[in-house]
Amino acid sequence: MQDPTPSLETFHIPVEEVSARIKHASDRLDSFVRDRATAFASSSSEAQQESQRHAERVQELKAAIAKYKEQLEHLSNPSHVEELSKTRSEITVLQEKYSTEKGKEALVRRERDKLHETVQEKRKEAQSVPDLDQLRVFHKVELDVVSSSLKLRISGKGDNKVQFIFTCINELDQKRKYSFILYLPPGEPFSVLECVPEIPGRSHLLSELNATRNIYLFITRMRAAFVDIASKENNDK
Repeated sequence: MQDPTPSLETFHIPVEEVSARIKHASDRLDSFVRDRATAFASSSSEAQQESQRHAERVQELKAAIAKYKEQLEHLSNPSHVEELSKTRSEITVLQEKYSTEKGKEALVRRERDKLHETVQEKRKEAQSVPDLDQLRVFHKVELDVVSSSLKLRISGKGDNKVQFIFTCINELDQKRKYSFILYLPPGEPFSVLECVPEIPGRSHLLSELNATRNIYLFITRMRAAFVDIASKENNDK
């Protein structure tokens, strides 16, 4: 049968106070036993039976007191006190580690959510930017017409670089070449890597190209700029 007497460790009461309480209870119990023994000697049969029940209860209480005394001696043992202190320290360390890990988990969760939002934004941007191959197909007809009518020669330079060479720009020198190399990285802004001769205000034309992604319009405007340069050069002669 399991002992119903609770452990002293469950009460969270200082050892000194527990010891004082046990002594006080033991003294009262001894006094009670003496009083009941005196009454028992001169009582009736019914009273004797009641006294017997009280005596049995007294024995149970004495057994509980004895167990508490035993536990008190164990709790007062220096080795047990040291072990208990060590256990509490370990619990404190574990609680701190738990709090730290919870903080890290929350940080990782925030970073994950932020990364997810960034990925979604990049996907939307990628969907709004035409693929380079799509641009080439879309403008193929226009480029073919431009190449013929504007005396334009287009050649790939590898690594998403395309060179555009114009002739018939300069009225005084129809064979003179005017050229530029356009860099077309997928999903990134376009740029002009080389322009011969240099075109003033070229950055404005490039900004419009990146805003509209209209390569056909950009080529015609670059040719018009070359024509202006050639005209000024001829007028200065």
